[in-house]
Amino acid sequence: MLLRVILGPENIHRLDLPGKPSSLEELKDIICQKLEITRGITLQFEDPAFDNQLCNLNDISYLPDDKVTLKVFWEIELTLDTASMSSGSTASFSQCQRSSPWPANFTIPTFSYELELRLRKGNEEYGKSEKPLKVTREMKIDILEKLAESMYTFSAYPSDNEYEKVAKALVVKHSCLSEPGPGTGWQGWKVSLKFKMANYRQKLRSTGCSEVQINKRQRGKQGGTLKKPKRAEINFLPDFPTGLDEAALEGERMWLEEELKKRM
Repeated sequence: MLLRVILGPENIHRLDLPGKPSSLEELKDIICQKLEITRGITLQFEDPAFDNQLCNLNDISYLPDDKVTLKVFWEIELTLDTASMSSGSTASFSQCQRSSPWPANFTIPTFSYELELRLRKGNEEYGKSEKPLKVTREMKIDILEKLAESMYTFSAYPSDNEYEKVAKALVVKHSCLSEPGPGTGWQGWKVSLKFKMANYRQKLRSTGCSEVQINKRQRGKQGGTLKKPKRAEINFLPDFPTGLDEAALEGERMWLEEELKKRM
């Protein structure tokens, strides 16, 4: 079976399959694997019954057995009316953009099974004797790394107040992590989170993440204004989606513009 797969105006691929997939989900998996694109896609095909006009592919039996032209659409959320954009978009924005701002109540993520077990035992003991859990270096690293990953899904540069909310939420959920003494019980975690988040950004910067790479400090120069999302934004300089470049996205923008003109 020969496939012509359209990801965008300037991004079209040929795929040779040994045979016709047995199901629609199998076909989607093959396309995602071979083209190295994110899952969560829908497909349209050129239907011979309608002079090769594009139709939604809801059943694998609709496809011819030899040559097929498919167009890939990602399931994304746009600020525009989704009903008016029912034709979809060929850019996988969900892969490179945040979809929500910092939450009012930060949810502490689930850690590894071993760590969750230790924390549960520690919380039970703290409830009886108010004795904090002895946190090993390995445990602390695991906790901070998981929190940094979770925080990055909302902001690459959290504010002081946001660090405070995360530290508080951690101690509220896992009381055994409360620090002994007359302090707040979470101040040390707040400080550690700031250092861990800085290290996490450094790792992302070394891998070429545009959002944090743009704020890289140059030796011998004073740091300028931090470039990050404005008050009404949740993303700043996101990387290109997998399989797309600047030219492909520009073509997509022009296509969306033409689609909107048709509906005006």
